[in-house]
Order: sequence, then C-alpha cells, then structure tokens
Amino acid sequence: MNVSRSIADDRNRVFEFAGPPRRVVSLVPSDTLNVAALGCASALVGRTDYCDLPAEVVARLPSVGGTKNPRIDDVMRLEPDLVLANQEENTRGDLEALAQRGVRVYVAFPKRVADGVAHLARLARLFGVAREPGARDLVKRAYQAVRSAEQARAASAGVAPVQTFCPIWMEPLMTVHGDTFISDMLALCGARNVFDDRARRYPL
Repeated sequence: MNVSRSIADDRNRVFEFAGPPRRVVSLVPSDTLNVAALGCASALVGRTDYCDLPAEVVARLPSVGGTKNPRIDDVMRLEPDLVLANQEENTRGDLEALAQRGVRVYVAFPKRVADGVAHLARLARLFGVAREPGARDLVKRAYQAVRSAEQARAASAGVAPVQTFCPIWMEPLMTVHGDTFISDMLALCGARNVFDDRARRYPL
C-alpha cells in the first residue's frame, strides 16, 4: 500500500509518513470506528473506555482509560507509532505529554460535517488505502450524503426547522452552540439548535 508522505492534521502540523502506521492507539471513539470502516482495524492496538464500535474490534483491544484521562504509561506500553486524538475530546496536557515522550499525535478538530468527511479522507491517505475500492467508496458516499443533505436543506428553505435541544452531558447538563459539528449535523437534518447563538461553546 502507498501512503502520502506529508499529511497535515487540524493543528496544521505536517507529519511525514514513510508507510502506513502499524501500531495505532485511538483516543477518539469516532476515529476507532473510522479506522475500522476504512479496513485498517488490524493497525489498532489500543482504545478508550468509550470506544464501543465496532464491537468485534474493540473487544480485542486493551483500553488506556477515558478520553479525558488516558493513562499515559499504558499508552506508551503499547508502543504506538501513532496516536489519534481530537482537540475537543482529549486534553492538551495529555497530548503534550505523549508528544514529549516521542509519540506522533495526530489531532483532528472537525467543526462541520464536511470537515468530518475531509478528516476521513485524510485518514484514508494516512493509512495508505485512499485508492482501495472500499475506502474510496466510503469517502465518496460520505461526500455525496453531505451534498444531498445540503440540497435538501436548500429546497426546503421556506420550511421552519425543528427546534432542537441536544444534551451532550448530564452532570452538569451541557449542550453545544452553533459553531460545532453537532450543530451543523442538526442543521443538515432540518433542525435548529436552540442554543446556537450562545457565546459559550458548550453552554451549561
């Protein structure tokens, strides 16, 4: 498999890859699912307590703790050549601690659904499967789904959106404002996040 040698993450840091990563710890539940969906589950060697899909994949993977409190020593014991992280899911201190110990930490931060699909496409390049039929079709269908949703939204511009509250945490009760992946997903589905105008990114 071929892989692009230079790939930037959402912090605009450029990583050089001579080949696909072979030992990957995912600190992001959605990326555990993404990697498996791209056909690269064999590269995963660790995950978080909250990674639950695909069930048959995560069942064989050791957990390194939560997304907010991974056990750094456990991550290091797995000898990863790459850690997948998310700017909102994971804490800066943990990611810096891993980087200081010589681990490549690839950080994603999609704010729109289309950003999430672009991230999936970059993962396909990173793992060297961008031209594989299964991965290529997955990314293509994802982009098509976004375009179809955008067209449907434009066609129903005169229809009042469903007023929606989406809780993301219970103690304390939290939701999201407008500049988030979740809020954009709601909008694509014909809903309006009733907290989209709040100043705080995660209103209490």
